[in-house]
Amino acid sequence: MIKKWISILLVIGLTVAVCGFILADDEQKADTVKSYKAPGVSVVCLKKEDYRLKISARGIVKAAEYTDIRSEIPGKIINVAAGVYPGAKVCKGDLLFALEDRQYRLQLQEARAACMAAQQAQLLEEGRQMVARRQWQMLASQKKYSDKEKQLALREPQLITCRAELEKAKVRRDLAQYDLDRTEITAPCNGVILSESVSKGMMIGPDTVALRLACNNTFHIIAKFSSQMVPDTSRPAALINIGKETCSGRVKSLLPGCDPETGQRAALVEFETGNTNVLNCYASVTLQGKAYSDVYVIDREAVRSGNTVWVLDEKDTLAIVPFTLLGRDQSHVVAKGLVPGTRLVLSHLSNPLAGMALQPLPSQNSESKTEN
Repeated sequence: MIKKWISILLVIGLTVAVCGFILADDEQKADTVKSYKAPGVSVVCLKKEDYRLKISARGIVKAAEYTDIRSEIPGKIINVAAGVYPGAKVCKGDLLFALEDRQYRLQLQEARAACMAAQQAQLLEEGRQMVARRQWQMLASQKKYSDKEKQLALREPQLITCRAELEKAKVRRDLAQYDLDRTEITAPCNGVILSESVSKGMMIGPDTVALRLACNNTFHIIAKFSSQMVPDTSRPAALINIGKETCSGRVKSLLPGCDPETGQRAALVEFETGNTNVLNCYASVTLQGKAYSDVYVIDREAVRSGNTVWVLDEKDTLAIVPFTLLGRDQSHVVAKGLVPGTRLVLSHLSNPLAGMALQPLPSQNSESKTEN
């Protein structure tokens, strides 16, 4: 009998313990449900606007013109300007180096003397012609002569010869002066010296490249970009960033075909700057792409897989909405198929589920972020 009562008491105690455990677990779950807080997210209201795609490109800055400086005449270098060294800036007309000019000065002196002798020979012949005309007047009254005989009697061939000799003497004089002028080699443009191989006493000729000069009035960039992007050739303006420097340029041409190694296309971008330090520097270029009107412009970070976006509905719950992709660039996506005023979720969620409760956060920068 005692054993029977002990068994009944044990069953009653076990039942009470199980019921207490169930009640405690229910209370814990209720507390958990009560303590759940919807995650806060940054949102922005969608609106239609106009947008032009921006194409990101990259390239190396090169001078538009390179010039090899050579001496047009052979000679020995007797002077090299102090400012001639790699990296030095030069202005158009600056002296680079000079050749020994004694030989060319003597040749010019000789040519000038020959020119003076030819002038005197012409004057003498003109005097002989005056005498010949008087004699011809007496002969012509006595007998009729042919035109050829008249030309010979008046010494016209001799005068033509003298004039020709004088012209040749003048040409030799001008050539001698030209050679003398070429003993001083000057910079043909404003630029920077890339390399030089000149020294005093060095013999030089037309086959020797003395200096290599980059003319810095204009620079070029072969800017490479994705073959999926198509620049708008009617809008050639380009923005160029080289380190901390920003320049305005223009697309001079689109290069045909694609790079066989990278598959990228390229554009020749031209710009001007007085800063020669940009030469051979890496540059990022922004080109003008296709323009869209009355579309939605979405930050790429707000675009989800499968061309969808997260939106916050009127109940502050998450909805996953698809859209139609029209175009994209490095920072934005152009879309249609959405509703104006829709609250677009910008924040990232680790486990997004349609219908989950969310809490919109006040943000001063959200709207401006998507309107850029």
